[in-house]
Amino acid sequence: MEESKRNQNVSTSLNPTFLSLISKEAKSETPQGFRLITLCNVIYKVIATLRAKRLMPLLSSIISLEQIGLVEGWQILDGLVVSQEIVHSLKIKKKVGMMIKLDLSKAYDQLN
Repeated sequence: MEESKRNQNVSTSLNPTFLSLISKEAKSETPQGFRLITLCNVIYKVIATLRAKRLMPLLSSIISLEQIGLVEGWQILDGLVVSQEIVHSLKIKKKVGMMIKLDLSKAYDQLN
């Protein structure tokens, strides 16, 4: 632990992580039927949580307004409102614009 403090780095002995697959369905046979999870060491989780708490006050000034899903107090639906406002503004000003829709179903997939 003292070595980690001196080097400002998490020692590899504190960071053993196990990877595990959890089945989303009763009998999954394809990779899409599983979810990968990581099981981290408790000390590593404590250190990561402390670092995250120290960064929390800075996030709203670091993260742009377009990335609203990462800032506390903002909701993912706020992105929809911003998108609608942009489209509306482009229509009124008769400007050309382009939007890209990403499929986030993998990111927000749920276990059965």
